[in-house]
Amino acid sequence: EHDVAPSPVQCSIVRRGDGSLVLINPCEFSDALAERIEALGPVEALVTTTGPHGLYLSKAATRWPRAEVWGSNRAEKHDRPSLQWSGFLDGAPASDQEKEATERLLGEELTAHFIDGHMFNEVVLIHRASRTLIGWTDMGLWASPDEDGAPSQLYACGLGAYRHPRQRPGLVAQSYHLLFTNDRKKTRESLDRLMALEWDAMVFGHGGCVDGHEARREMRKAFAFLDQEVGWRRWLYAIQFVAKADILPLFLQMGRIQKLQKDAKQ
Repeated sequence: EHDVAPSPVQCSIVRRGDGSLVLINPCEFSDALAERIEALGPVEALVTTTGPHGLYLSKAATRWPRAEVWGSNRAEKHDRPSLQWSGFLDGAPASDQEKEATERLLGEELTAHFIDGHMFNEVVLIHRASRTLIGWTDMGLWASPDEDGAPSQLYACGLGAYRHPRQRPGLVAQSYHLLFTNDRKKTRESLDRLMALEWDAMVFGHGGCVDGHEARREMRKAFAFLDQEVGWRRWLYAIQFVAKADILPLFLQMGRIQKLQKDAKQ
């Protein structure tokens, strides 16, 4: 994990049948951690599963220059057009060569499922043996009530990711999704297909690992806006999704935390 408020960036590592490693959503690696990863096996593939996560992929490609580099955003190449891309897991390989390379990447261990209709161009992977969904990153965060401090909580609130301490942990779809979903029907169909697949656990790109049944329940709640008529009310709904974070208790909680921090210094 690499701590980034309000939720850490989390890398998943899959060992393929031949012993090689696939790093899914590489994060910031220290030399010591990179050496521990290399001790597990040769790093032969780096995958970013969401449009905005190109920075760490680029750094990982420098660390492991012989590894294949894979993404999900073909058009913008994750703002890293200079990388030597092996292909993109968007369900539409550009050539027979890329199709064959995709099959080699996934092998018998993984399947890829692209989430259509959204500007993030996110893809999720299912590890067949463990029945684990991997790579869900910016489409939603697993947010827990916490007391990390007022700045972190305010930032989380802006993303729609804040949860009041009285609330239990859960999946939150950041408020900006309402603006970045360009085809709600396609996104809904993609999520429905994803929830119908067989997986028992979900590892997030931000925020830990949860049981699959709980993840499905929270996913339905977090993306309820896809079934609502939005139209000209898009901005109003965006404000509403931020406001659902319970802003008054947030500021009360921020005041309480600041008082505790002040008392602690004394």
